[in-house]
Amino acid sequence: MGSRVTPPSWRLTGPAGGRVYAVTALTPDPRPRSGSPRLGSHSLRYFSAAVASPELAEPRFLSVGYVDDQLFVRFDSARASPRMEPRAAWMERMDREEPGYWERSTRRSEANAQVSRAGLRHLRRYFNQSEAGVHILQAMSCCEVSPELTFRRGFLQFAYDGRDYPALDTETSTWTAAVPQAVNSKRKWEAERSISEGDKAYLEETSVLWLKKYLEMGKETLQRAGTPRPSPWYLWDLSNGKAEESRSPVAFPLCSLPSHTLVLECMSLTGLFPSFVSRQ
Repeated sequence: MGSRVTPPSWRLTGPAGGRVYAVTALTPDPRPRSGSPRLGSHSLRYFSAAVASPELAEPRFLSVGYVDDQLFVRFDSARASPRMEPRAAWMERMDREEPGYWERSTRRSEANAQVSRAGLRHLRRYFNQSEAGVHILQAMSCCEVSPELTFRRGFLQFAYDGRDYPALDTETSTWTAAVPQAVNSKRKWEAERSISEGDKAYLEETSVLWLKKYLEMGKETLQRAGTPRPSPWYLWDLSNGKAEESRSPVAFPLCSLPSHTLVLECMSLTGLFPSFVSRQ
């Protein structure tokens, strides 16, 4: 059984009159801290976000995947022909290794996009919100394996508008409701036992198999010693009721954020992810 993981704490705040940003996908913090992947371990992480705004015909869905610290796949529904795309050189040969991989991954991402959009509609109702504002539904999952490539721990966590939402406890196959509005989802998902059992099997079995495959394919770069290279994050400007993707790349540890006042805490998971408070 997987060891218990403290649920992530996601926060999104902004000073009066200031601009507010949300991080929708980011690189795991490479600094070794409590809660970080342990020495010699490997991890497979996925981050996704569905962003709803009055200016969008339908919510935009983005998803990225990381093996250890390396970005290796990306999906963006805003592209002319949305597809799951390779973001690491070693993934370019995946169709030869696993015929039909990209088609299956694209269909899965499209299905996740539809589920996330439906989730946004339900959440607006749970929180008694109109469709006038900007809303973000985020999800992140992680499977960590030992140096021997056996399952060590995993988690699945959701957040809505920067606030914690249900988190899966893989030990009990139950969901933790972080806010009162999350109780509805908790009850529904626990009533349908197949949901939590399926997610648990995905984290503890399916993800382990794929992580082994990715580690073998990318071993020349993934197992190379050295400091992890920073990768870009997606920043969404939530000021004035808009959701605009930042054009300025932001990378850890040098965060060249816009010069105006910014207060941001987002996706802070007991040291796994960096947390920022105030930037002038």
